[in-house]
Amino acid sequence: SHPLFHQAILQDLQTIARKESLRKHEIPSHIIIDFQAFTPENGLLTSSMKPCRHKLATYYADQLKTSNRIEEKLKTIIKTITGQSMLSNTDENVFVNTGNDSLSSVRLSRMIENDLGISLPSNILYHPQLNLQQLTNLIQNPSQISSFSKQTIQSQLINDSQLDLNITITSHKSTPSINYPSKIFITGTTGFVGAFVLSELLTTFSSKCQFVCLVRCNNENPFDRIQNNMLFYKIWKDEYKQQILPLKGDLTKFHFDL
Repeated sequence: SHPLFHQAILQDLQTIARKESLRKHEIPSHIIIDFQAFTPENGLLTSSMKPCRHKLATYYADQLKTSNRIEEKLKTIIKTITGQSMLSNTDENVFVNTGNDSLSSVRLSRMIENDLGISLPSNILYHPQLNLQQLTNLIQNPSQISSFSKQTIQSQLINDSQLDLNITITSHKSTPSINYPSKIFITGTTGFVGAFVLSELLTTFSSKCQFVCLVRCNNENPFDRIQNNMLFYKIWKDEYKQQILPLKGDLTKFHFDL
């Protein structure tokens, strides 16, 4: 049977059991869907038409044993990755409700493959109906993983396609005005780092902002030194000229030798 069909029946049984206030050990944690009829002829019913419990236990022993072994192994794997224990009869998703991230989902998928020999796509772990019992069923029936994975992706695409895109902005906060500086003092613009810093600042700030550049030079024009340096590094733009205020001086001297 399809895993979603299997899971739907189990969830209905568990819901009814809780409504009837059954005790925890009375609520089914596993079901086996089998089309084999119980009859006195095959020994699964007694002559009084009651279930022959010991024969039923023997008949389904392998399936029950395999299911229990896989589930216990999955519990150990999930606890190792997420740090949380899972209950057999819970409807919670084995992964999403533990608050884990995509890296953990990959680790969980890899660990399942290493320990149980089943390659499980990590996107399956995010399916809302994937609880411990559902995951156990997929491990037992790996042929159903492909269809389950496709259905997971399809449901996500369908949900995304139904999003309401008619977004109306009723009000918004006005963006506070930013007071940019009118002048910035900078040194070292005739060096390698300084040239690129100045270029970045000229690009970032408003064209109304001017840069006072302290330049150490003798008989040279301080502006020419700045321009030639930026031309050398191929970062000069003619519009920079209006924003650069060259100032001849020396940072190491008193009052910058102004």
